[in-house]
Amino acid sequence: MDVLIADKNAHYRETLRQVLNRYGKCEVVGEASTFSEAVALATEKSPDLVLLDFDIVAREKVGRVRKVADRFPDLRVVVLLSDYSADYRQAVQVRWGYLCVAKDQVEEHLAWILGEVKPAVP
Repeated sequence: MDVLIADKNAHYRETLRQVLNRYGKCEVVGEASTFSEAVALATEKSPDLVLLDFDIVAREKVGRVRKVADRFPDLRVVVLLSDYSADYRQAVQVRWGYLCVAKDQVEEHLAWILGEVKPAVP
């Protein structure tokens, strides 16, 4: 599975790259530090999955984020949340229609993120 990592923090992107490499079932095809970079790389690389930092998304208008989903209908997007409160999860899942996971729990939920298993908790 080809993965694009979009997070403003270079250290976190490197950590995610290492986690994904250890998992062994995916290849990181690009890294972005802004939403615009993520869109450009998604266009260029056609990844199967984008791990997208909520802080990058939150700076954009919701309509623009939805246009990305419309432009890439087969792209699986998982939004990474620093604050995994119910309000943030609802904003991501209900308003935008994306899956989300706490940034500090990516490794524990990697099989779910990659679509290999169903989530234990909705």
